[in-house]
Amino acid sequence: MTASCDGVAKLGFGAMRLPLTDPEDVTAIDIEQVKAMVDEFIAQGGTYVDTAFVYHDGHSETALNEALVQRYPREAFTLATKCLAWACASKEEAQACLPTSLERLGVDYIDYYLLHNLGGKRTAKFDEYDMWNYVAQAKADGLIRHVGFSMHDGPEVLEEILTAHPEVDFVQLQVNYLDWDDPVTQSARCLEVAAAHGVPVIVMEPVRGGRLANLPERGVAVLAAADPEASQASWAYRFCLDLPGVLTVLAGASNLEQMQDNMATFQTHQPLTETERDAIAEVVRFFGQRADGGPAQRGPHPLHELRLLREGLPRGREDSHRPEPAEPGEADRGQRLREGPLQLANRRGPCVEVHPVRHLRVHVPPVHSHHRKPRRSRGTLRGVERTKSRGISPRHLEVAPLTPPG
Repeated sequence: MTASCDGVAKLGFGAMRLPLTDPEDVTAIDIEQVKAMVDEFIAQGGTYVDTAFVYHDGHSETALNEALVQRYPREAFTLATKCLAWACASKEEAQACLPTSLERLGVDYIDYYLLHNLGGKRTAKFDEYDMWNYVAQAKADGLIRHVGFSMHDGPEVLEEILTAHPEVDFVQLQVNYLDWDDPVTQSARCLEVAAAHGVPVIVMEPVRGGRLANLPERGVAVLAAADPEASQASWAYRFCLDLPGVLTVLAGASNLEQMQDNMATFQTHQPLTETERDAIAEVVRFFGQRADGGPAQRGPHPLHELRLLREGLPRGREDSHRPEPAEPGEADRGQRLREGPLQLANRRGPCVEVHPVRHLRVHVPPVHSHHRKPRRSRGTLRGVERTKSRGISPRHLEVAPLTPPG
């Protein structure tokens, strides 16, 4: 079994895209299947479970209460949840997220609490709502064990935030072999920045929204030649499990079979050999080519159904094994988003401009009942990223260990 870090198993459970009984209703979570997934996760040595205030319009937290908290002793698992303050209408609403999450989850404290999706104009909202001082006080009061943040942005932004807030205990970053040397995401550089600040990393998007579990035919052939028994997703998880300075790698699952495959990878994991790293590098090169061998067309393309920005809002399955374009570059030429006009920014990098966001609060305690009930719409966020893939050149990273909870 992969060694754990400070009592947290190296492979975590991301509860962003849980199975549904009704695919058109993001709140219709298949609780019996979630219970089976939780049982498999715990039985195979998993401990870290990640959710957020907005996942499944709030029902991810309540589902974990029923499937995990009510069925296992508190010391058997570690809970993480998040506050999307920039989508809140006021400081009061943003600061009400924590007590609401505690109530939904049915716990007295959160092990890992994240300020959710910092970067760009969103970061200023956390300052405006005094969220840094708020979570520091909540930590002092015992409501939070560790404070961190998540972000989908580059190393310069990460450096700026960590310099301004050296008190954070950890950071959650998008890391996978496709984004490792990508000039926009720059996963390797972001890990180096976190290591320089002595901050452990929780890895999200290790399977790139399912894309690395549904490779183009040429990529499938390369990995199958190296190991015909291994699933495509297992290659992506193994790449991240090998990285130093990583507290845990979030593995999303939308059904029991995916959870079983994830945990089998965790149980049997061995470090990648040089031959296996060469195979992954060859797959990455395919993503920079068209099917005819020419360079892939560049420019804006869909953000995997707005996955990076819409965290928790309905559409698709995060890191589940769902299909992506059959060949690299097809996303650039094919279907565009159908949720309205894209808002572009005239700059290189993740081009994110956020339209007005609907209210995201559901199941609000009576003291907060003045907040408007959310609709079950598919949301109104718009975004687009520009990407480019290059080869893989892992760098040596070191990071101070995270102090375990008392």
